[in-house]
Amino acid sequence: MSTLTIDTHAVIKRLKVAGFTDTQADEIVETLTIAQKDLVNREYLDYKLEKEFNPIKLDLMALKTTVAAILAGVIALIVKAYG
Repeated sequence: MSTLTIDTHAVIKRLKVAGFTDTQADEIVETLTIAQKDLVNREYLDYKLEKEFNPIKLDLMALKTTVAAILAGVIALIVKAYG
């Protein structure tokens, strides 16, 4: 996972300019800092999804091959019986 880097000092300054008290600004920045630890970026999410879906893709490919082989066998039997 990646983290979002913010300039906490600059954010606190901006919040104070906007009318927040020192305590309010500090708490907002602290809350943002804690919350951002649970964020993930697109690349990480894509990697995790690919990792989870790869076994399913392999199972589907095996199933597709099996169905194709069965179908080929059924067609061969039909051709042999009626051909």
